[in-house]
Amino acid sequence: MDWERVKERLEAVLQSPMQISLIPEADWEHLAEEQAENLESFSRSVVRGQDVLFYLSKEHKDIRILQVSKAKLTSSERKLVELTVESKMTLEKNSGESFYLKMNERRTN
Repeated sequence: MDWERVKERLEAVLQSPMQISLIPEADWEHLAEEQAENLESFSRSVVRGQDVLFYLSKEHKDIRILQVSKAKLTSSERKLVELTVESKMTLEKNSGESFYLKMNERRTN
């Protein structure tokens, strides 16, 4: 996934520095449970200290996150970043599915 490019574009739009890093999955789950309004919903972002962490992907037993200072984000900007991340994830998932469908079509023809 090309999260670095997404990060750079978001930094330019929001005029706030961001960082991509990994945190243990257990830490993410703890933060998400602590802040969940509805425990059945999946959290796209959580607050840790003075930062907002956005879920990008799961990698082994870690979660890749996009981190930005909470003071630099409005509520609307936070929702916009969540939407951007979700859109990228959906696009990549659909691209992967299209690739496998094309491969299966070639095998059957």
